[in-house]
Amino acid sequence: MVLWWGIHWAASTLRSEWATLQPAPPSRYSLAELRSPRSGCYLGIYLPGAPEDDDLILLKALEDRVRFRFPLVSLYQAWGGRPEHRFNPRPLNAILARGGIPVLTWEPWVTEFNRPGLPPMPDRQFRSLDAIAMGQYDFFIEEWAEAAKRWGRPLMIRLGHEMNAAWYPWGERAYGNTAADYVRMWRHVVNVFRRVGAGNVIWVWSVAQRPMEGLYPGNEWVDWVGITILNFGTVPPGWKWRSFEDLLSPHYPALAATGKPVMIAEVASAEEGGDKARWTWEALGSLPARFPAVRAFMWFDVAQDKYWTINWSLTSSVKVTQAFRRATADPYFIALRR
Repeated sequence: MVLWWGIHWAASTLRSEWATLQPAPPSRYSLAELRSPRSGCYLGIYLPGAPEDDDLILLKALEDRVRFRFPLVSLYQAWGGRPEHRFNPRPLNAILARGGIPVLTWEPWVTEFNRPGLPPMPDRQFRSLDAIAMGQYDFFIEEWAEAAKRWGRPLMIRLGHEMNAAWYPWGERAYGNTAADYVRMWRHVVNVFRRVGAGNVIWVWSVAQRPMEGLYPGNEWVDWVGITILNFGTVPPGWKWRSFEDLLSPHYPALAATGKPVMIAEVASAEEGGDKARWTWEALGSLPARFPAVRAFMWFDVAQDKYWTINWSLTSSVKVTQAFRRATADPYFIALRR
């Protein structure tokens, strides 16, 4: 009885919160064109703090400086049992209201759930992908999927990104996971969304700059494929400056071979060790001819890296900002529709 009451209370609270919100604005982009873009490249941005601001003041200020309005806006959200982990339409509505499309990186952490029946911590982290695939977290996934369906607008979800590295607990070989576990997890989550009818979600499978064999869920379960491209320059000891083309070229054939549109889901460069302005200019300029399958390019505009003294932003110098302005004057790059 207590458990039923708790679920009923949570559902009632969610309904009352939705009732206070304005209906989601219409999308200026159709699901069809977002799933299968035929030409050009959407430019996107991740700017810390921007999605949480209903008026998007930080984003507007950046756009004024770089003289470009980004159609794709990136935000991050972890799994968990606290209110901040639930589906939140407010930042999504703010992005839609300005004419954009949200790209949400959805991170399957399992540490923040407080629910009877789940293994205790820290054991819960071990082989968590298998547990997700077996349905142990469907109570969360289904509620989220139902809310996404109710919201009803195009939403790009980048689920469990950079799984071919070891720095996240959902990564291949992290906490006993396997590539097969990851594929099963991915397919299960997508199938839950399909079962509840959340057809407005566009699924983005996104890797790190590492081998990716055995991790692709298959074209039936994926709409876009993506990769992170970051040039750390000479900041980490022993590292060297690398061009965008040098970083992407080894992985591009495998991504393009899926036949899906490719998203550079996080991209930026350090200043140290080379010319960041030229790096930015050449990166954007290489896309039409060298990497034609790339249909989205999402700048990681973080002024202070979490681990290194690196300013990734487009405003780290006047030259970088000017290089971005010049490169994105090309109509190949899709700006926000006015």
